[in-house]
Amino acid sequence: MQESTDILVGENTVANINLVVYDTGGLDVQFTISDPQKFHETADATTDLNEVITQALTTSKGKISAYY
Repeated sequence: MQESTDILVGENTVANINLVVYDTGGLDVQFTISDPQKFHETADATTDLNEVITQALTTSKGKISAYY
């Protein structure tokens, strides 16, 4: 699974997260905050980030179960 997600505040992209989950359960994550002030001013950006990471970890765990 490969996914790239922009984290928005209003109509502005404040961060981006790129995830790759391998069939073995391995996980690569690249997280970039492009507008730190706006990112940290709102709880919505953090909530969005947590949801994406939780989904990736759940997918990784599922791939481990299927692989081994």
